[in-house]
Formats: sequence, C-alpha cells, structure tokens
Amino acid sequence: MGKAGDGLPRSATRQRTRIMRARVTPDEESRIRAAARSRGHRSAADYMRERALEDTPGTRVPASVIGELGILGAIMTEASALLQHVGEDEESLRCSKASQRIARLQRLLMEDEDAGEGHRAPAPRRGR
Repeated sequence: MGKAGDGLPRSATRQRTRIMRARVTPDEESRIRAAARSRGHRSAADYMRERALEDTPGTRVPASVIGELGILGAIMTEASALLQHVGEDEESLRCSKASQRIARLQRLLMEDEDAGEGHRAPAPRRGR
C-alpha cells in the first residue's frame, strides 16, 4: 500500500468511494451480522459485497421441495412411532434418525443458521 503523493494504488478500502444503503428489519440486520461473523468477514458490508458480487448466483430451492421434505419427515416420524408400538425399537430408531436428517436438510435448504438444532419433524398430515 502506498503513501499519499507517491503515485501507488491506495488500499481496497480507500478505493471504495461510493456508499450504498439498504433498509432492513432488526431481525434481518442481526441475521446478516451473524452470517458475516460466522463466515469470517470483518464487517457486514464485506459480507454483503462478497455475496452480491459472487460469480455464481445463489439458487433458491422451491418451497414445494422443502414442503415435500417436511411430508417425508412426517412419514418417517409416523413410521418410527408405529415400529416402536410393535416392539421394533431398532427400526424405530433408524426411522427417527432419518426423520431428523430430513428435518436438518430441510432447514439447511431454507438457509436456517441453526439447522436442525432442537428441531422435531412436523406431525404427520392425514389424508396423504
């Protein structure tokens, strides 16, 4: 990094002369700041700049896919309960763990920071 008047380029921070603003809710602000910290950025601005200028745009998972995962998780939860009821404890546990993995995947796809922690699969829906 050069010094004033030496003709060398300034630091990246000093080359950035434009300011952009965005309105966010308090919840959005805390989520953005937490995401920036967890990914090792010095500031929320660094994080947002990197996200906005990434080569590959983020892909959104359709809500229908996330919903179907919820249904599959519920089916596994119901299967676990039925297996436990008939004394198949080992198989019941396998279904329960599968349901938890599905719930964790579902939350990861929703970009939830605490994906799967303390989460239980939704109750099974009738008529499906």
